Amino acid sequence: MDPIKGHTDGVNVVEFTPDGSRIVSASRDRTIRVWDALTGRSLRVIEGHDSPVRALSISPDGSKLATGSEDYTACVWDIETGSMVTGPFTHDNFVLCVCWSPDGSCILSGSGDKTVRVWSVISGEHLLKIEHDDPIRCVRYAPDGQTFLSAAADKTVRIWDTGTGERLRLLEHESRVIRAAFSPDGTQIASGTEEGYIRVWDSMSGKLLLGKARKYLHHRLKLSNFIRGRRKITKKSKLLKKWEGTHSER
Repeated sequence: MDPIKGHTDGVNVVEFTPDGSRIVSASRDRTIRVWDALTGRSLRVIEGHDSPVRALSISPDGSKLATGSEDYTACVWDIETGSMVTGPFTHDNFVLCVCWSPDGSCILSGSGDKTVRVWSVISGEHLLKIEHDDPIRCVRYAPDGQTFLSAAADKTVRIWDTGTGERLRLLEHESRVIRAAFSPDGTQIASGTEEGYIRVWDSMSGKLLLGKARKYLHHRLKLSNFIRGRRKITKKSKLLKKWEGTHSER
């Protein structure tokens, strides 16, 4: 299949819908595009952000998108119509990461303003704000939704209580943390740093299980919740290419 074309500037994020039927991409051209995963046909273009779109997350049921932009906002969109469902939710700097709660009722947004905010998708209410010492690079809910993590340039991953915002654990690193993810059962956390190292932690105790486990040449590794053999997509300039995932990253 030929590369999928449509964006007029670099692609920042690409994701599959949960059923694998569609690809959603977010770009520096300020648009979000929905594609047929089998044919590469463009299904719709979602416009509304005033600056490049830096973050994208698809709801668990595949019906909605959450996006974060350099226009300091996070928004929620209907994937079928392209209309805004709720938002914009405002930060004081670029929104660098977004994530859905497992039940689809809330989103997390992390920003260059050093905060993570929790928003109700149903009411649009701002539910919670927590802070780091430097910009937030990654946010993730635990599979049970009872806790969430935030990873930041302040060299930490922090685990928080979803209901109260209480910090439960602090995972300290030697360099800025770029990505982090929960294991599917929620018992472990993997974190990746700008040095190219991955560490694995016990999510309940905060104990380090694996240290400098493996070094990658490119630090912008996306940790994909330890799931192997899934379909992968890559970003390169304005083009998207697809291939079937194998049991190892190449």
